[in-house]
Amino acid sequence: MRILDKYSIKNFMPPAIYCLVSFIFMYMIIDLFGHLDEILRNKVAAGILAQYYYLLLPIIFVQVIPVVILLATIYVFSDMNKHNEITAMKSAGVSIIKIVMPFLVVGISVSLAVMLINEMAVPKANIETTRIKQTYIEHIKGGQEKNSVIDDVAVYGEGNRLFYIKEFEVSKRRLNEIIILEHDSLNNPVSKIIAKTGRWKHNAWVFYNCIIYRLKKNGELIGKPLVFEKKIMNIKETPKDFYRGQYQADLMNFSQLLEYVRKFDRVDKKVARRLAVDLYYKTSFPFISFIVVLLGMGFGLNSRRGGAAWGVGISITISLIYYAAMAIFLALGKGGWLNPLFCAWGANIIFLIIGITLLKKLAN
Repeated sequence: MRILDKYSIKNFMPPAIYCLVSFIFMYMIIDLFGHLDEILRNKVAAGILAQYYYLLLPIIFVQVIPVVILLATIYVFSDMNKHNEITAMKSAGVSIIKIVMPFLVVGISVSLAVMLINEMAVPKANIETTRIKQTYIEHIKGGQEKNSVIDDVAVYGEGNRLFYIKEFEVSKRRLNEIIILEHDSLNNPVSKIIAKTGRWKHNAWVFYNCIIYRLKKNGELIGKPLVFEKKIMNIKETPKDFYRGQYQADLMNFSQLLEYVRKFDRVDKKVARRLAVDLYYKTSFPFISFIVVLLGMGFGLNSRRGGAAWGVGISITISLIYYAAMAIFLALGKGGWLNPLFCAWGANIIFLIIGITLLKKLAN
């Protein structure tokens, strides 16, 4: 039992805290140097930068904490295994379950903390950091958005309208594959507008190959659709509004994104499915921290090697594979190939099974 006390959760906390602080510092340094030319050119004040990186902390935390937990777990358990401490514990009658239980508690606690931060702090932090970045660092004014292409823009606009744009060519101020859903004050659908392209000309949107459907409250079509090769639209949103639309999923908490999904589901199942992937991902992402604890213990206990260098190497490898698998599943979900719920949780399920399997080998 003394060995178990020696390698209790107290031995886990120092490397975890050290890694967390190091990762946050590196993240800030990399981000700072990535925008250094813009900061110097626009003469951003030190106080603005301090505020920006302070507000960025919850965003950085939820992004790096899975890697931190994984690295600390692998380091502690590989070190225990290297010095035959696990064998000594098992010989003394201490079960694997009792050895790993404190770390499982830490994993689930961190996951719940990430879920809370993601729901309460991250959306507000994204709003404020985006505002500071665009106003002071990138110095965006009117049409000075960066030359880029933004995919899958979803924006809630004036007039109770939901915009979904498949592709937004920022520098050309061009929208491709447009769907607009308009609702009344009771959130009943009243119209659906589909257009192949839209261009910003003379402070107005001009849609091409445009079809307008009038809808009943239940979503059924009223009369024949109106077809236009070219139509000037009464839309108040500017290119800048759609530019900021790329952040909408991050700017919303679970309940707000759920409302988006419900509104789109009434009139366009395809768009609703894509948004549903983001919705379910909000529930699956926090539990990565718990799953990587299982993986860290499994890899650490099955290895005879130890040390910080080995721990960093294996942690980075697992993290890259994990996030690659997550990205593939999300892409399959948004492409309509697999169920949105399964796609959001697919990578978690696979790595959860791997972690449990590794621990079962040690329990036998």
